Amino acid sequence: MQQRRRSERIPLELPMEFEWRGASHSAVTALVNDDGALVRSPVSCPLKARLPARNPETGVEGLFEVAWTWVESEDADRQNRLGLKMLEPGPVFWGPQYDAAKGRRSQSRQPASTAEH
Repeated sequence: MQQRRRSERIPLELPMEFEWRGASHSAVTALVNDDGALVRSPVSCPLKARLPARNPETGVEGLFEVAWTWVESEDADRQNRLGLKMLEPGPVFWGPQYDAAKGRRSQSRQPASTAEH
């Protein structure tokens, strides 16, 4: 049986900062939804690691858990990807850019007769 996502993924690059092993790391999202994000990270983190995070644009703080991880490239330009599950505070973490992108996306999916109203 196929599981459905609780919310739609939105392609959106947003900066975020997270703490891991006593250091702060800057990352950028690639996909965002109400429940988490796919993040391009400078470091790899193990599954289930809890990451305190902050949105530097809004100052909102949150807590994420690593749901999956992979390394896209093993060379000097190592590209880590983290699938992060949001534990708190929820979609408000992503700020107004996410709200705007989500609104544009839902409007583009409405039939033309309802999108104008």
